Amino acid sequence: MAHDANAIAGGGQIRRLTTARAVIWLAAGAIGLLVGREIAYERSAGGLLAGAVVTGVAVVADAAIVLVGILGLVIRRGRINRPLATTFGAAIVLAAGCVLGASTAALTGGIYRQPVVLTAPADAVLTLVDGDDSFVFRPHGQARCSSGDDTDVVASVTGLSLGELAGGTLRGSIDLPAAGSRRGEISLFIDGADLADGASQPTWSGPIAVDALAANGTSGTARFEALPWTDGGGKAEPGASAPGTAQIGGWPATISGSFAWTCEAWAAP
Repeated sequence: MAHDANAIAGGGQIRRLTTARAVIWLAAGAIGLLVGREIAYERSAGGLLAGAVVTGVAVVADAAIVLVGILGLVIRRGRINRPLATTFGAAIVLAAGCVLGASTAALTGGIYRQPVVLTAPADAVLTLVDGDDSFVFRPHGQARCSSGDDTDVVASVTGLSLGELAGGTLRGSIDLPAAGSRRGEISLFIDGADLADGASQPTWSGPIAVDALAANGTSGTARFEALPWTDGGGKAEPGASAPGTAQIGGWPATISGSFAWTCEAWAAP
C-alpha cells in the first residue's frame, strides 16, 4: 500500500513538472514571437537604434537563461535533470520564437507601412480685400491638393503661386477643418527667392472659415480676416494698425480675403 501511495504521489509530481515545463516553454515562445515582431517593426520603420536595443535585450535575456543552465550543469557535475532541461528548452524556444516572429511579421501585419497620401494639381484663386494696392491678382494660381493618410479626403491645399504682394510671389497653404467643423488654418508667405539675402520671411497666419466645401474637400472657399503679419523680428497684432497699413519693409500689417480652390483628379499613388 505504501509503495502504491508513493507511486501515485510520484506520478502526480511528474505531471505537475510536465505542466510547469509546458507553461514555461509556451510563455518563452510567446515572448519570443512578440519580441521578434517588435524587432521587425522597428527595422521596417527605420528605427535602427530601437531595433538594435530590442535585439540586444533579447540576446542578453536568452544568454542569461543559457548561463543559468550551464551553471546548473556545473553544480551537478554534468548531470542534467528536468529543471535544467526546462531551462535549456526555454532558451531554445525563446530564440526560435524571436526568429519566427521576425520572419512572419510581414505576413501578419506586424511591420510598418508608409501611409498613402494622394496628391492632385489644383486651380487656386486668392483674393485680398485689403492691401490691394500692392497685390497683383492671379486668376489661376498653381496649387496642389493633398489627402489625409490612407484616404481620398482632401486634408490640405498648398498654393505654389497665388499672386504677387509688394513685388514678392505669394505662396501659402490651408489645413482643412476636421469632420464636423468649418474652421481650419491658413498660412500665407512671400517666396524666399524674392527676398534679399538674410531678410526674414513675411508671413500671415490664422484661422479660416470654410464655405461651400464639396464632398471630400475637392473644392471650397476659405475666408480669413485680419491675418497678422509676422517675421523673425516682430509681430503686428490684429488691430494694432489699420488693415493694409505698411509695416517694416512695406508689407501689409494685416490681410483679409479668400482662398478658393478646385482639385483635379488624384494622381496614381
